Amino acid sequence: MTVRDIFIEYGQSYLDTFGDRVPSHHRKVMRAIIHCRTPDLGSIVCQCEGCGKRYEIFRSCGNRHCPTCQGDKAHKWLQDRLDQLLPGNHFLITFTVP
Repeated sequence: MTVRDIFIEYGQSYLDTFGDRVPSHHRKVMRAIIHCRTPDLGSIVCQCEGCGKRYEIFRSCGNRHCPTCQGDKAHKWLQDRLDQLLPGNHFLITFTVP
């Protein structure tokens, strides 16, 4: 089950229950994720130069919260952070000095 599936199945019920408290930008993100890579956002038609086969690619929403659009970037960012970890066990202590 994807985030999109959850929004499709439970989004309207959620909005019916908490609609007056849900910020408009959250609603916008929900709509973007629901319509991402569907005919609702249009498509691009491509053709293979070798065999001539044509295929249609649905456009993505490009929203920074969309796991379909930004999932690869999020995984790359996480891997970059993991690569920066020191070898071995360590912990962080934060304190304030007057």
